[in-house]
Amino acid sequence: MFIDPITWGAKYFYLDPNATHRGLFNPRLCKFLLPQMRAFADPRITRGVEMAGAQCGKTQKTLVCVFWALDQDAGPTMWVTPNEKFSKLFFDTRIRPSLDLCEPLRRRLPKRERSISKLHIDFSTGMFILANAGSTADLSGKPIRWLIIDEEKDFQPGRVEYALVRTRSKPDLKIWRMSTSKRYEDTIHLAFLGGTQDMWHLKCPRCGGYEVIRWKNFRYVAKGLLCESICLTCPAPIGVDEKNQPIVCGYEWHDTPEDRAYILDHGEYVSHNPGAPYPSWNYWGAIAPWIPWQSIGQDWLLAMEAKSKGDYEPFRRFTCDTINEPWEEQPADKTPEVIRFPYKISQYKAARFQGEAMRGMGIDVQQKDFRVVIRGFETNAASKLLAALPVATFEDLRALQIEYAIEDRFVFIDSAHQSEMVYAACVEYNWMAVIGSDEYNFNHPRKDLIGKTIGWVQKPFSAIRDVWSFKRGKNCRLITLATPRLKDITAFFRDSKASVNWEIPSDVPESYIRQVYNQYKVERINDRTKRLELVWPDRREDHYWDAEYFLTAMAIMAGIIKL
Repeated sequence: MFIDPITWGAKYFYLDPNATHRGLFNPRLCKFLLPQMRAFADPRITRGVEMAGAQCGKTQKTLVCVFWALDQDAGPTMWVTPNEKFSKLFFDTRIRPSLDLCEPLRRRLPKRERSISKLHIDFSTGMFILANAGSTADLSGKPIRWLIIDEEKDFQPGRVEYALVRTRSKPDLKIWRMSTSKRYEDTIHLAFLGGTQDMWHLKCPRCGGYEVIRWKNFRYVAKGLLCESICLTCPAPIGVDEKNQPIVCGYEWHDTPEDRAYILDHGEYVSHNPGAPYPSWNYWGAIAPWIPWQSIGQDWLLAMEAKSKGDYEPFRRFTCDTINEPWEEQPADKTPEVIRFPYKISQYKAARFQGEAMRGMGIDVQQKDFRVVIRGFETNAASKLLAALPVATFEDLRALQIEYAIEDRFVFIDSAHQSEMVYAACVEYNWMAVIGSDEYNFNHPRKDLIGKTIGWVQKPFSAIRDVWSFKRGKNCRLITLATPRLKDITAFFRDSKASVNWEIPSDVPESYIRQVYNQYKVERINDRTKRLELVWPDRREDHYWDAEYFLTAMAIMAGIIKL
């Protein structure tokens, strides 16, 4: 007889020895996980996303669901983990102990011992695979019924997308993703935002309001680095004071069995994005009754102490792993002011403006089109933006260059995408191919009158080298750019810190403003030193900004901008 995973788990699934509570799965202790289990069993739902804090039971709950599926709704099952070492440890500590105590699945185990390994079990109802996200062979071409993606924050870039593409051949595939988040808008956070965004709301017995349980609503008493007491308060507004400031309810829940049970019994998920194509949930340790609030407060105090000494890593871990709020990089400075100058973007084409010494064209190459910036420079490094527009083909780029009377040597085109096509165009039109790098400088030899190297000078670009175009059968010129330093220099002019104007016209496109003036350095934790540093982040929409720093490199090489 078909039964749901909650009833099945309470009857057959024994928790592994690493769990806080031993014995059979108890739905009463994890009411905040039951909606996910019902959705897992619902055939109308083809995918689900759980962005959850650490130690909240997401893995244990999903094990119950997978064991249930292998018994009640069988099909090939793949559980994808960050690496093989993780998979083997997971099998030894979580899967095998519970499997040995689960009578329905023990009956379905293969009789041959060779059919059981730490990475693969051939049940009579279907195979179970522990796959390594870094292995192409593990993910390729398998008709999977149940796909579990676990802790994708630790996957190498692009491996989540690869797993989703390579395992979707089965029409009844169900995809379940669960992980803590590592940073704002990483893969699990974006997947959560694309779903229903269900968050656990608690009903206040005093004011009747429903509020999300957040860390900012906790109050604690500390003695040094020791959290002596902690409580959750209701933040619902109930009026205003004589200064027109809101008065909040302030009802308190304490870390007692009665109050923790109240949170489970009188809380429920509320969608912040109703009508989304799939369900997604956000929950963290304050809801789970097995995690003491005092330990959360203790982690907070230790993280703040480390932060005060310059070590931001504990604070980032607390934010992401404990309270389940994606780490968002903060701008190191305010967004630069946009100052438009009184001229039109089409005012100067073949005609030069007064004082113009040279003009260049920077081209950022995308998969489907090009983003072009044309800027004219004076001898004192002042400049005017002359054009900023998308272009469809290489032929249109050439026509635009001719229309604006730009010399071939002053056309800098990105070669990171469509490299062979770019090289061919550079051979045909004598353009300069460029590619960015994480280097801040490149060493160039300084020579005396007879050509002997007497020292080195640092520049934000490499020496020009030849690269072969197979399409044209000739070499073209390629230069590597020191992206961080060139962005620093470009921002110096953009933000009006130089003594000369970096002008944009009054009718500049809004897409240009969005892509150029929303670029700023952010505070980021260095993975090696664990210290805070200022960096230029990779943003999805920065095409015109990239084209601008190409032109900065061109102006430096031409001697217009002097370092």
